Amino acid sequence: MTTDRLSRQGGFSYVDVMIAMVILLVGILTMAAALTAALVKTTAGENQLRAKALASTVLENIMSARFIKIGGNAYTFDAIQNVGSGPGVFVTGEQPVYLSPGADGIFATADDDGETEAGYTRTVTIVDVNNPARPSPPNPITERRITVTVNYIERGFARSESVSTSVANY
Repeated sequence: MTTDRLSRQGGFSYVDVMIAMVILLVGILTMAAALTAALVKTTAGENQLRAKALASTVLENIMSARFIKIGGNAYTFDAIQNVGSGPGVFVTGEQPVYLSPGADGIFATADDDGETEAGYTRTVTIVDVNNPARPSPPNPITERRITVTVNYIERGFARSESVSTSVANY
């Protein structure tokens, strides 16, 4: 009689419980991996957006340089060049991204100072554009191409964001 009662009892065996736990564990690990991937993508998007915003800020500041007067003197079209190219005021090569434009009120010039944006560097490249309809020489250059590139490291890989525009002397 005791044997019959034990054989009729329902329930799960130890093997059934172990299989269910393994299936549950696989599901939980899959969810954790998906969550980690989403978090990495979100961080990458934030860094990319920050780099693009830093590049855009510098580019807009360069574009407005012709309208800023320093000590009563306004920058001219000729000043919108890299240092070493005529009377250019914009620093060449890879530089730290300063959060303050310095005394002249313009980013990417030699007087930038103060706190920097950690993990980001920038390069300002200004190139003369020769118009085939008005070749230089004998005509003066009337257009320049400005490219601002912000570099940063994302998960061990070098990344960059660039913005560019043209400025004309008309």
